[in-house]
Amino acid sequence: MPGPYLLHPSGSITKVYRLYWDYNFAFVESVTDGINGTHIPVTGLALTDASSTLSVAVPSRLYYPPPSSERPLSGKRLAVKDLYDVKGLRTSGGNRAYRAMTDPATDTAPALQKLIDLGAVVVGKTKTTQFALGERPTADYVDQLAPFNPRGDGYQHPQVSSCGTGAGVASYEWLDFGTATDTGGSVRLPSQANGLFGMRITNASLPLDGILPLTPIFDTPGLLSRSAKLLQTAYNAWFPSTPYKSYPKRIVLPEEFWPTVNKTSMPIYTSFIQTLAEFLDAEVVTMNTNASFNAYSNTTEGISQYLGLTYSNITNYDQYRLLAVPFKTRYEAKFGRAPYWNPVTRARWTRGASLPLSSYSSATDHYTLYQSWYRSQLTPTCENSLVLYPMGAGTEDYRDTYVSPPSPIFGAGYPGTQMAVMAALPDYTVPIGERTYFSRVTERNETLPVTIGIVGAAGCDGMLMDLVAEMGDKGLLVGEVGAGTSLYN
Repeated sequence: MPGPYLLHPSGSITKVYRLYWDYNFAFVESVTDGINGTHIPVTGLALTDASSTLSVAVPSRLYYPPPSSERPLSGKRLAVKDLYDVKGLRTSGGNRAYRAMTDPATDTAPALQKLIDLGAVVVGKTKTTQFALGERPTADYVDQLAPFNPRGDGYQHPQVSSCGTGAGVASYEWLDFGTATDTGGSVRLPSQANGLFGMRITNASLPLDGILPLTPIFDTPGLLSRSAKLLQTAYNAWFPSTPYKSYPKRIVLPEEFWPTVNKTSMPIYTSFIQTLAEFLDAEVVTMNTNASFNAYSNTTEGISQYLGLTYSNITNYDQYRLLAVPFKTRYEAKFGRAPYWNPVTRARWTRGASLPLSSYSSATDHYTLYQSWYRSQLTPTCENSLVLYPMGAGTEDYRDTYVSPPSPIFGAGYPGTQMAVMAALPDYTVPIGERTYFSRVTERNETLPVTIGIVGAAGCDGMLMDLVAEMGDKGLLVGEVGAGTSLYN
């Protein structure tokens, strides 16, 4: 392929890489392609004064042929969350002890390998909260420094376990997209905080092999990007979706989530919902979903009370047994002492160790009933309905806010993000505007992303991708956001 290339005195010829400074601390490792599908760690700095950060080696796009039907992601630079195995690299899950214990992976996680086969170029591994458990910077991070969210004043929470991917994609124009995982929100919450396009997929659409687990019941791989069009290309090639005949003709607004608590963002939401309704020629329906669920389940307690600790009981129970126990056993056998776990990890795994099977079984029963209700009453088919909720209203969430002690509970009750988790449905986080606020950091006005969540029927991932991309093409929303402090540079 075309150059540039470097001719060495030995006569060998190698590719040329540009080193980019990771000034927002998003990456744990820079990598390049090796032989036979392996990847090789890269050390080197773009600057002599790099402030303890990495530099990421990025190859020229000239080395790669134009995208094709077989390789639609040819030459697109991909960051990989450090939960995915990459052949030749160690997986750390945000934990120094786990990294020290493990050998370089002998295979790449199949879901990631599919993206590589489609032409994506892995340029590095990005930070994750420890074992994908939600942590707050700077209170809960011990084994590493939390990435910096570039939006607004640069000191907002980058959000949950895919924080490194979210911060990296939002910060750097040279990075096209990145992998994430969404168990309870870690595709959608970093998309919300960093102002990106990101979708949780229908459960079981992709293999989970080679990805550190929380629970196979909720775990889903995913992607984040600044471009709705690139995300559409990637998702539609990554796995098959259910064919659909038309876009939905009904938009459901659950009363439990509307209007958003932050009233200053409501005009942005109202404008988007009206635009979407006109584009789809759809009816907008406000629904009391609590009443609908009570009637369906023959209960009176409502969704929040019914679900209660369902998410935490399942994730605490499964991850303790699937990850914590074998990790501790292997580490003690190798080093003769127990490993260190961050405070949130310790709290969640301590709870998981004490949970009885009856709590787990009851939680899975509640999950199953909720899923049955939601799929039958709200999103029965691709063509029937979309459910919308205010994903992020552009509200300040400073990274130096301390919450103590760390809670063993996550996702209790019924936040909007739990709808797709419990119903095992695709949920697309879409940036639709910005809210202006006065920053206590910069002492001036700044802007933060306003995002909406769009839930579709099971298997209708491609329909959601096509819908948002088409709205971008028609100028009904901005289909590609910028990198840096603002979405709209």
